[in-house]
Amino acid sequence: MKDYTLSKEEIAELEKFHRSLRDERQADRVKAVIALSKGWSAGQVAEILLFDEKTCRHYFERYQQDGVQALLDDNYSGAEPKLDAHIV
Repeated sequence: MKDYTLSKEEIAELEKFHRSLRDERQADRVKAVIALSKGWSAGQVAEILLFDEKTCRHYFERYQQDGVQALLDDNYSGAEPKLDAHIV
């Protein structure tokens, strides 16, 4: 089982940071990391935040590797357009 332990200081810092966020998706990512660090299972976090369990674990790993900024980055690029450029 993966260890999701964070120090009390790290949790307090994340909670403070969470309160400053206005983007709901970013806030949910921070909440996922906090909940996992407090002993919630990935399944519980996923159910409450409407994420996939794998996504919850992924956010925690991103936080551990690159810090808070990694949770804020949204690398979603979307799908390729299906319409031709000449259609108006």
